[in-house]
Amino acid sequence: MGRKSRDRDNTTRERILDWAERLFAQKGVKGTSVRELCAKAGVNVGAVSYYFDSKEGLVKAVLARRLDPLNQARRDSLEELLSSWRKGGRRPEVEEVVRAFVGPAFELLHRNDSASHFVSLLGRAFADPDPTVKRLFLEKMAPVFLLLLEAMSAALPDLPEERLFWRLHFMIGSMGHILAGRFPSGTWSGTGWEWLDGFDPGGVDVQEELVAFVTAGLEAL
Repeated sequence: MGRKSRDRDNTTRERILDWAERLFAQKGVKGTSVRELCAKAGVNVGAVSYYFDSKEGLVKAVLARRLDPLNQARRDSLEELLSSWRKGGRRPEVEEVVRAFVGPAFELLHRNDSASHFVSLLGRAFADPDPTVKRLFLEKMAPVFLLLLEAMSAALPDLPEERLFWRLHFMIGSMGHILAGRFPSGTWSGTGWEWLDGFDPGGVDVQEELVAFVTAGLEAL
């Protein structure tokens, strides 16, 4: 295959991924047909099979494209916090661990506007009833979750592991709820709370509020 053909193939593949990311975020995987996706991407209906083998292969590729580097950033931050403690140094602080896990998702939004659909898709994935999406998502998340559990266990050594496990689920659920709403500016706006007459939640740094809320919950007696 020549260079021009490879470039054309890469461009087509990326266009399919871009549209899949957008439609999956808006409608969910089940609610998005391959035919609709291909029409939006301007490709032949057989393109999904050609590039990804199947719709499940496409979902896997959509998740891997951004989730792999996102989770790598989380692992790097968590490993950095754990390295000193493993050598007999200080324990990581709860807020540090929370930021190591939550921060990369918000950084992805701030760094790359086109990733906003993916971040919304992540929010969906936390509670998506589609077993295929949930399975693929959990496969990607398992290694980083185990590292998160280790780091938070170091930060909260007196908290029983079963309680910590659920508190981390509460943390991830809260983050998923926020991400599903997509706040690319980092502030709370257009959240659907306008029906509360006179209530204006604008001007809030959502990431900082989430970190403060989760940290307090994790540290609760």
